[in-house]
Amino acid sequence: MIAGLRLLPTIHYKRSKMERENHPNAREYLDCSRCLESVPEIGRARWNCGLMAPADRLGPGFPTPPGAGVSSDVCPGYLITLPQVIETARARLHWERGCLSDRYEGEPLTGLLFDCLEILQAAIGDLESRAMNEVSNGDR
Repeated sequence: MIAGLRLLPTIHYKRSKMERENHPNAREYLDCSRCLESVPEIGRARWNCGLMAPADRLGPGFPTPPGAGVSSDVCPGYLITLPQVIETARARLHWERGCLSDRYEGEPLTGLLFDCLEILQAAIGDLESRAMNEVSNGDR
């Protein structure tokens, strides 16, 4: 789950960049539902698809997006779809607005939730720094 939190901003940024550059596969980049439709099982096995049983994975795995600062044996596209990662991303919107307790309607907020929010926020900060360096270096 931690790898998914760290990878989420980088993957979304890469998808957006691919779309801006009119890359034909931008919408398919690390999207599990599209991968299931278009990539043969052997390809998914080589990418260590998280939707496959570990015994069916062949490796070496999908290359981690450059600059992500984390690697994993499981495909990054799967990691960012984990329910905890999605929930953290949703909670972050409320956290930024100071209404996190409203999101959970009186349920106690756990230390784990705050840890996840901090990991995601740090990954976003790292990505923002890398993006600023790209702009200042003329890479677009």
